[in-house]
Amino acid sequence: MEGPASIFKNDKTMIEEELGECFVGYTRCNLEKHPVGFTWGKFNQRQLKMSAVNELEKAFRSEGLQSCRKDTVIPIALGMDWIDVESVVGDIDGMKIGEVPEV
Repeated sequence: MEGPASIFKNDKTMIEEELGECFVGYTRCNLEKHPVGFTWGKFNQRQLKMSAVNELEKAFRSEGLQSCRKDTVIPIALGMDWIDVESVVGDIDGMKIGEVPEV
């Protein structure tokens, strides 16, 4: 019988596979001047966790902003009508944030 950890791992693997099939590329967006229809808190209404905020601040201060690494990007599902598919990039390694196309 599978325990909860192995069930979660199977779900995570399934989600990662599905995400891989949907991946179009990388783009950037200004989170303060977000596109029309983008609403903060609409899907994730959890309270801010200050311990997580403090850990992020600590990492930013010690390591700087790591904005163009695949392991530090924030994956966001966007409607295809929000992006110009021809302007997204397939790889961001070695780029500066200003070089990544903006939504």
